[in-house]
Amino acid sequence: MRAGSLLAGWKAEGVYPYLGEPRSAAEEVEREIFDIVAVVASPAIGRDVKQKKLSLRLLQETTRAEPSRTNRILNAVLDLTDEEQEVLLDLLERTKLASIVRAAQTVADRSDFLHGLRRLLYADETRIVFREVDQLHPMLVNEPWIFGDEWSLALSETGLTRVVRTLVTQHGNVEFAANPVLLPSGKRGRVDMVFSRHLPESERTRHLVVELKRPMRLTMTQFAQINTYASAITGHPEVQGTPHDWDFWLVGTELDDVVRNQYSNPARPGLTTNNPRYRIWVMTWGQLLDQAERRVQAFRSALELVSTDQTSRNYLQRKHAKFIPPLPGIPGGT
Repeated sequence: MRAGSLLAGWKAEGVYPYLGEPRSAAEEVEREIFDIVAVVASPAIGRDVKQKKLSLRLLQETTRAEPSRTNRILNAVLDLTDEEQEVLLDLLERTKLASIVRAAQTVADRSDFLHGLRRLLYADETRIVFREVDQLHPMLVNEPWIFGDEWSLALSETGLTRVVRTLVTQHGNVEFAANPVLLPSGKRGRVDMVFSRHLPESERTRHLVVELKRPMRLTMTQFAQINTYASAITGHPEVQGTPHDWDFWLVGTELDDVVRNQYSNPARPGLTTNNPRYRIWVMTWGQLLDQAERRVQAFRSALELVSTDQTSRNYLQRKHAKFIPPLPGIPGGT
């Protein structure tokens, strides 16, 4: 009864996309499929005439162009229990179906990326050829969420002078002087990634500087490098005394014992230096990936998503093909 009244109402309003009687057996089947799909999707069709006409026309084109996909979607909807259908209808009252699909896709993509990146970093066949500058770094530029959802990428692979010039003038209205940021050796250094987040409630700006290392054991050589960067940036005259908080991360696959002994707080693994000017964290890729895994785990479980070698390969090939080294089963790696 409800289906019949819906269809009759659409025809009376002139928004039903088919006119007259079916002109062939094929069109009759097409209409039957369309009617079922349209009734199921009716909560998302729209309320005014213009919205209904557009939505039904798009739905008609979908059922024509991708009948196999339409059947899969229809079967999935029809397999829902009464309670699950009520949940779907409630969600569709509060958001769009496309938004629900995109949110689920984001969780699936992040899960697949974590699975794939872990393999690239630790599998014997890839870790020895996985390069830092032209593979790992540009891949993570496109996946900044891995360092935390609160960070938006501000700069990437930039000189220390550029870090100070951009961040301080952007948030602190400080005019840049001619003095460059130099390392103790007199050379200009480069950092891999800089993330910024302004905190209006405290009128401060947080910065995260990340120094990435390809699969390798971190020693005091790399630890000295991140310390030098931290000191050079936060010691610059244009940074001193400004409302900016700085965190510096050094990330590699393994730590030697001397570096691990720099940990200063057992309750905060990775923290090595904590002073009024900056904090330094030294982390393994395993720690970083585990943290990211925990952030997506609840959503992944609720969606009953499973990331496999194949789904992660598909994602890496789709999003990062030009940055990945050759993998078994992945054509076209670089």
